[in-house]
Amino acid sequence: MAEVEPQTVETTTIPSSSSMPSNLDKVSSYRRMPSKDITKEELPLTTSNSDDSSAEIDDSKMKRSMSVQQMLFTAKNAAPSQWLIGAKNSTAGKMLLNLKSSETAKFIVNVKNSPTAQRYLTHAFTMLPVFLLFVAVTLTFRTMSGDSMRFSGPYARRLITSPVTVPQSGQVDISVVVLTYKKYKLLAKLLPSIIRQKPANFEVIIVDNACLPETRKVVFDAFKADETARNTPFKYLPICDNPGYAVGNNKGVEIASDSNAKWIQFMNDDIVLQGESFFHDMMDVSESMPNAGGAVCKLLTHGGEELIEAGSIVWNDASACGIGRGAIYHTSPDLSYAKPVDYGSGACLMMRKDLFVDYKGFDHENFPNYYEDTDLQLHIQHDLGKEIWYQPLAVAYHAEHGSFNQANAKALMTSSAERFIKKWGERLEQKHLENPHAYEPHQQELQFMRASDLRARDVNKANILWLEQAAPNPENGSGFGRAFDNLGMVAELGHRITLVLQQKISASWCNKKCRDRITSLGVEMVTGDWQEYVDKNIDFYDIVYVSRPAIFQITYKKWQEVYEKHSFALIYDCEALWYKRDQLLITYLQDEKNTHEFPGGVEYLGLDNGEMDMELVNLEINHAEEFELNLIKMADSVIGVSDREKEIILDLLPETETYTIGHIMSIEESRVTKNTWHERRGILFLASFSDIMYYNGDSVWYFLTEVYPLVIKESKTPIPFTIAGRKIPQELYDLVEKDELLSKHVIFKESVDDIMELYNNSRIFIAPHLYGAGIQFKVSEAFSLGIPIVMSKFTADGFGIAADDQIGCVGESVQGMKNCILDINGYEGIWNRMRENELRFLRETHNRDDAIKVWDNVIDVNLKRIKDIRAEGDTHKMEHSLVTTHFNEAVEPCPEGERHYSIKHPDVKEAVEAGIFENNWFHYHHHGRFEGKRYLCFEYKSYNEDPQEGCPEGEEAYGNENPDVKEAVDAGVFESCWDHYIQFGKEEGKKYVCIE
Repeated sequence: MAEVEPQTVETTTIPSSSSMPSNLDKVSSYRRMPSKDITKEELPLTTSNSDDSSAEIDDSKMKRSMSVQQMLFTAKNAAPSQWLIGAKNSTAGKMLLNLKSSETAKFIVNVKNSPTAQRYLTHAFTMLPVFLLFVAVTLTFRTMSGDSMRFSGPYARRLITSPVTVPQSGQVDISVVVLTYKKYKLLAKLLPSIIRQKPANFEVIIVDNACLPETRKVVFDAFKADETARNTPFKYLPICDNPGYAVGNNKGVEIASDSNAKWIQFMNDDIVLQGESFFHDMMDVSESMPNAGGAVCKLLTHGGEELIEAGSIVWNDASACGIGRGAIYHTSPDLSYAKPVDYGSGACLMMRKDLFVDYKGFDHENFPNYYEDTDLQLHIQHDLGKEIWYQPLAVAYHAEHGSFNQANAKALMTSSAERFIKKWGERLEQKHLENPHAYEPHQQELQFMRASDLRARDVNKANILWLEQAAPNPENGSGFGRAFDNLGMVAELGHRITLVLQQKISASWCNKKCRDRITSLGVEMVTGDWQEYVDKNIDFYDIVYVSRPAIFQITYKKWQEVYEKHSFALIYDCEALWYKRDQLLITYLQDEKNTHEFPGGVEYLGLDNGEMDMELVNLEINHAEEFELNLIKMADSVIGVSDREKEIILDLLPETETYTIGHIMSIEESRVTKNTWHERRGILFLASFSDIMYYNGDSVWYFLTEVYPLVIKESKTPIPFTIAGRKIPQELYDLVEKDELLSKHVIFKESVDDIMELYNNSRIFIAPHLYGAGIQFKVSEAFSLGIPIVMSKFTADGFGIAADDQIGCVGESVQGMKNCILDINGYEGIWNRMRENELRFLRETHNRDDAIKVWDNVIDVNLKRIKDIRAEGDTHKMEHSLVTTHFNEAVEPCPEGERHYSIKHPDVKEAVEAGIFENNWFHYHHHGRFEGKRYLCFEYKSYNEDPQEGCPEGEEAYGNENPDVKEAVDAGVFESCWDHYIQFGKEEGKKYVCIE
């Protein structure tokens, strides 16, 4: 039988028993090669598995070791060797005689006398005792170590172990098994890319199925190339007779370390790893996903021009395809997030070691040539109920070599395919999706979306379209830390999420590290135009999630539009009742007894230039309240950030399905800052300002102008005050610079990289806000880090904290806040008590497990809701509050609207004065309303979209929108635009609208 070299075979289907596939995808395997005699030149190196000098791997010692073996084998039939065979009373002699039954001894029969062997015969008696001692020590060591019980047979005596057995990290977490067969040139590129991986927590096992001298040289050269290579533990197992892919890899796992190694990383010899974090990324996704049994990488062609696969799909007819195969833009969103898949190429498969061993490795008896890696991964999915995760951050370049046209390859693949279908056919029919090759293009694309992520086709999990204002980068504050936590918790529950962004992403807001952090949650992040994506793919999703009032205000019309085409459940995370913040601010400003200054709030409301009056301000706030409450009405479920705001919602809208999900903080002891009271100094305020004084800026202004001067004067020792954050407003710098007292004690820190150092070195954290909404993330964060907090009554109320709870210190007035600071700063016992109480409060109120239970309920309720609606055939979907909720919006100009719009948008005012727009109403009607701007009137009329007769405004609008109709009216073809609408326009879907 002719020798058949192992190949990487291109198919895109797992072929059926009746025919071969017509579309191609990748299945990797080695085929069994027939055994053959090993000549003297191909004789494998045999060495001890111990760390003694015989395990040295330099070339000269390898050559000497082989010479001794050859000499003794050749000397079997010589007269001196008869004396050895007759030495039955010698223990060592008996041990050597036992070799006659071993595979190695069988080679003696085929070894002929050679001149080299004859030269050594005369020295046999001199060298024999040394050799016998070597054999005795070697076998004794193996027996004592127990290694032979785990890995025995003819291959065990060939194993070479490097002198270094423990990596630099101190333990082996990953055993990397590289199976090679004659591709020593490609192996020479792979091994350096393995050795440079960080952290160094792995061992490398090279299983050589061919035993070419060139391969052995590549291996040993690679592991002595530099200090890092020399400190990388490896094992070299020359099998030589090519028992196949499955057997070779199984043998590699058998010799893996018995230490803490939990993971096996299988690698083909024809790949190269990108970067230095490949193993780290593979292990990260495998350990962070609760149900993971293993992981596969992103495979690119050898030059990186195209994608080979991002995981693979198995259809219910046993055909298969590589996800994204052939894609040039291999960093597209659908290929760039972690997700569970049917299987992935064995070229870079990571597997939990215990699962692999329990299955007895690759099933070489049923699948000796193909399908062994697919079979294993379907076992993980269907028999164990676990998942194989695709990790896009782990990238490998693969030098594919097709052999699909070889007759032997086709026959072997067909044979394995028949066994594969027999074993898995029923499961595939029940659990996998139909191959969509006959579907129309859009439905075909939707089917691929469902099939490429196991969560998407799980009937108990939801496909969720998640809209955020911007990428939820926790480092940016402003509620984005909570947004990131919410995203992570819902993903952890096993739902498939696509994140779309209302604002375009920028590197300054969310760089690659930030984006990778989001996609590593198992979340697809679409960075393109969100509306285009929604229009194209809304029918894939069960639930739409929208966060923040301002974003829902801008986008609700789009949701109304697409809901008519495809029903979905709507979850609205109002985050906080924003209108309450402005109501509280106005209360202060209208209170004659108020002495506090709010430069940011005054500017925000437009009261700083004398143009805005309180009548317009109250109009604006009343409109905001009405608008936010209408948004709440539109949603199926509403999420608030605190129980306090949940109660407000239920008081105003009792039938609202409302939940509370606040901030989630780690309660691990390791997170709590370590410095003691004695090792800390000063006061800290940390927040995101974004160059505006509104809210955070006003709170610091209040503290600097009213509280801190008293602290400085009454403290026995100086207490410095650090203001840290992103884009601190210039007004605060100016205030401090102009005040001689403040300038001596206030420190500004802009965009700090390491905020933990600030927390660890500060004695007190302050939250002196007098107005706002919801609860502050930085206060929750300070709780979790164990730094006592001095807070205003407003801040305390948001968290449900009373002054006598002694959770932080509540300063209900200027004097109260000053006293809190002096007490905590001056007394270690008070500081320690506050710290302990805050940590206890955190454990009770910021528990992640409790929040996940709430999310689990929210998603389950809404998934059931939408299933029921669809089961009824969507007959009542247009009765949904998303469609029926009515908003009071201006439909024509009004004096107060013109005045308010000019104050709020001075650029529009300039454009109107320049004649670009007829008036502010014109800008609002054609542009502003789509940008989230408001045009406010005291009284609102409404549009009648089904009038019974014509009207002036309808004639004007209809003519403007349909200029051909206007021309026909002017030419006398139609009496009026209304005449055209009644005869033709209504049936054509045109609108004729009047104002009532």
